[in-house]
Amino acid sequence: MDDSSYPFLKHLSDLRIAIIRSIYGIFAGLVISFIFSDEILKWFVSSLIKTSNNEIKLIALAPYEYFFSEIRAALIGGILIASPWIFYQIWLFVSPGLYKNEKRIAFYFVFSAVIFFISGIIFAQCFILPMVFNFFVKNTPSYIEGRYSIGVLFSFSSNLILLFGIVFEIPLLIFLLILFNIVTIEILKSIRRYIIVIAFVLSAILTPTPDPFTQTAMAIPMILLYELGIFIARLFIL
Repeated sequence: MDDSSYPFLKHLSDLRIAIIRSIYGIFAGLVISFIFSDEILKWFVSSLIKTSNNEIKLIALAPYEYFFSEIRAALIGGILIASPWIFYQIWLFVSPGLYKNEKRIAFYFVFSAVIFFISGIIFAQCFILPMVFNFFVKNTPSYIEGRYSIGVLFSFSSNLILLFGIVFEIPLLIFLLILFNIVTIEILKSIRRYIIVIAFVLSAILTPTPDPFTQTAMAIPMILLYELGIFIARLFIL
């Protein structure tokens, strides 16, 4: 075997191990969260119920819809429970290529990644979803009765919440890019106008509905998080 190919094969092996370990972590979290799957499902759809003052009724359009929604809720709960373990596996995969002093930030990376991820979920649940649902409910004519599929509502809520969890990792990503000298603060500041455009384009692609209101509700936090990343890097690196 060519010696030059060994490092590449070793990286593939390390990646496979990281993925397998992450799957094991998700499975363990799934087992735990399945016990509370009904409560998790209620939490994901609670924003719409609170917005409508409990006047909106949720329905199941098929006998299996609620059951499979519970399974998906348990899976998402498992991912949330396993998120510290998953971020730790990501760091273990990346860290062999770093210097010794860079490896010392492993704890801070995992801790910060989990905090930002959970913050994004809480922000979406407490602020974005109520605002979005309030907009939709108020724009629904009075002659239309609010009866919504539990599966559709859960898909919308969970997708948007998880997206915000991922989006809230932007400050950490910006910090790491600057820390490892991949980009500079000056470069990031100079491309602000392009970031605004990219944020709205990504929001249009990622949001579960095509309406401009939901897209704007995601694009603005993305832009603010970009600026937060620059501020944190300037505060701790410079």
